[in-house]
Amino acid sequence: AYLDRCGYDYVTGCVSVPTHGELPPGSQIRGVRDFVLRRHAAAPVYTVRPYRPVVIDGRGLDEIEPPARPALPPLMRGYLRLGARVCGEPAHDPEFGVGDFPALLDKRAADVRYLKRLRSVSAAVDMAGGMPS
Repeated sequence: AYLDRCGYDYVTGCVSVPTHGELPPGSQIRGVRDFVLRRHAAAPVYTVRPYRPVVIDGRGLDEIEPPARPALPPLMRGYLRLGARVCGEPAHDPEFGVGDFPALLDKRAADVRYLKRLRSVSAAVDMAGGMPS
């Protein structure tokens, strides 16, 4: 609704993926990176490069073994379901222990059914007087 009211066609942001977890350090983010860039990469004109690439224990992502099946974080799954594209490699944020993937969504190319569902949830929250505390 905000994009419509303001006349915007695009929304951009970052999706954080932890660099450490149950798998060896960096493995999960390597798997997520390989998956999203293979299946959900933005057009080359929208590709950006991180100022601080992910490096864990002195190794870049290409040097880290990916898991057999990477698990996409819920926010990443939602953005991809909506039609977002990933615009390049993740930037490393060691203070928060994450890699931030740049994402871009063109509302004109968004999955209309998923967008309608999100809009109906937003409208219900508005009618209820905002988010519960």
